[in-house]
Amino acid sequence: MFICVFILISNPIYWPSQIYRHLDTSTIITPNAPAVQHLNDTSQFWAYINSTYGINGPCYKSLTDYQKVHLVEHFILDKIQYLNIQYIWFVIDYVATPTEVLERGVGDCQHRTVVMVSFLIYLGFDAYCAECPLHWYPVVFLKNGSITYLYHVNWTQPEILINDHNKIFLMDLPTRLYDALTHFSLNEPLNALLNTPFFWIILIPLSFGMSGSLVLIIKTSGNPSKKKNLYNILFGGISLIIGLLFTTILGNIYIPISLTIILITIIITVQLISHNFFLFRKLSRNNKNVS
Repeated sequence: MFICVFILISNPIYWPSQIYRHLDTSTIITPNAPAVQHLNDTSQFWAYINSTYGINGPCYKSLTDYQKVHLVEHFILDKIQYLNIQYIWFVIDYVATPTEVLERGVGDCQHRTVVMVSFLIYLGFDAYCAECPLHWYPVVFLKNGSITYLYHVNWTQPEILINDHNKIFLMDLPTRLYDALTHFSLNEPLNALLNTPFFWIILIPLSFGMSGSLVLIIKTSGNPSKKKNLYNILFGGISLIIGLLFTTILGNIYIPISLTIILITIIITVQLISHNFFLFRKLSRNNKNVS
C-alpha cells in the first residue's frame, strides 16, 4: 500500500493533506469558499451566459433546473481548462480543493467536478461528485425528481457519491475493486501495450530488473547470500515473463482480465522469492547433507 501511495503521490509534502481530504470530503466540496462564491459575480457566471447564450437575469429565472445546471457545466468547463495532474502538481494523483483549482485555472476531471459541484450547491442545487474508475463527474438530483449527469464523458457506473455533507456508497468494497480492475479504460491500453513488438523486446531486461528490485526489497527466509539472490532474481524474472505471456494470451480472449492477471503474477512472484521457493529442493538437499 505504501508503494502504491508513493507511486501515485511521490511528493511526501502532499501526504497529510491528501489523506485528510480522502477521509473528510467536506474539505474538497466547499460551496462557501470565497473563490467559489466569486463565480456568482456579474463578471463571472452571469457575464459568461450573457455573452455566450444571450441569457440575462430575468431570462435565466424562466429556465428549467435542467437547463440551469447545464449552463453551469458549460461555464466551468470553459473556465477550467483541462490539464493532466502531472503538469500541475507533478504527481500522478492529487485531490484538489475548488480554491486550488480556481487559482490555477486548469485541472483534470476531478478538479473540474469539485468546482462544478461546489458552485451548484452554492446556487441551491442538490449536487454530488460521482467517483468511479478513472473519472469524476457531477450528479444533480433535480426538484422534479429526475437525475441529471454532467460532464459524463463516457459510460461509467458511479461507485461513491460525495458532497460537503454526505457520502453515499453505491457499491460495496469487493464490487468496487472488481469494477476498477476490470474497467476497460485500464485494461484496453494495457492489452494494447502487451501486443506491441517493442514491449517484448524490453520484456526480458524489464522482468529481470523488476525481479532484482524485489529481491533487494524483500527479506527472504534463511541466511542471505549472493548465490541465493542470483537464483531468486533468475527464477523471479522467469516467473514474471511467464505471467506476462499468460496475460497477453488470455487478455486477447477477454480484455478486462489483463490487469488482474498481472497483479496475481506479481503477488505470486513476491511470495516465491520471499520463501525461496525456487531454491526449495536445493536448500532441502543441502540441509540433508549437513545433517
